[in-house]
Amino acid sequence: MPKKYGRSLSICVMQIADGRMKEEDVEMIVSSTSFETRESLLEGIRLYSECYWSGDVEKCKAIALRFWDEGKLFQPRLGDDSFSQAIHIGGVWVNSLKECVYNTEEWFC
Repeated sequence: MPKKYGRSLSICVMQIADGRMKEEDVEMIVSSTSFETRESLLEGIRLYSECYWSGDVEKCKAIALRFWDEGKLFQPRLGDDSFSQAIHIGGVWVNSLKECVYNTEEWFC
């Protein structure tokens, strides 16, 4: 079975943590975030733990850091500030990178 691409760091990490998605079934998470350093990611994780993540926050933190450390967190906004995605169209999990990466000009890989 092909691996999935996630379209939201906060939602995807939460769904992996609570067992709705297996981590080994995820190719990468494509996020609208723009964390330039691991330290900035840690600050984002702190904010997510206050706003989005309930339950096992430490498990969510560990998952997010693993994706960062393994190069499986793709942040197109770092190279193109016009990047946006509408996760309400097509769902949070998709089958290809092209399905989750969209900028205001065109679809791209």
